[in-house]
Amino acid sequence: MIEKMMEEYFEDKLISQKELTEEARLVMGFPPKPKKDPTVWVETKGKMMPEKCLKNLNPSSWLGKKMTDEHRKKISEGNMGRVVSDETRKKISERKKGRKGSSMSGRKHSEETRKAMSESQRILWTPERRAQFAAMAREQHKARKGIKK
Repeated sequence: MIEKMMEEYFEDKLISQKELTEEARLVMGFPPKPKKDPTVWVETKGKMMPEKCLKNLNPSSWLGKKMTDEHRKKISEGNMGRVVSDETRKKISERKKGRKGSSMSGRKHSEETRKAMSESQRILWTPERRAQFAAMAREQHKARKGIKK
């Protein structure tokens, strides 16, 4: 309906709808122009995809989540017969060289972080909880060794 009104209005005028300023559109009662999508497109692996989707390619986005067996199977089937070029194999090899252990390997926690970790453990391990844990450990030890009360 609005589009029809706009066509009728501009039939008599010499300017086109595109030349109207946003203020003029609003004064005349026309709806504001829809804003262009600010999506930035990036080429990855020969495919174009929105930049905001790149974060979903990060394997760490799967941390703490469990994949269903069906999903694993689909990924496996998708990778079947996939050929990796020598260049790609070299890149992967270079990236993995010199990496061992955990992600904290060769790093140190800051003093502030160490204090925060210490405090959280202090809250967690109250004297009562320590006693409970020790009693439980003793019971398990006795059960393993076959010691009766």
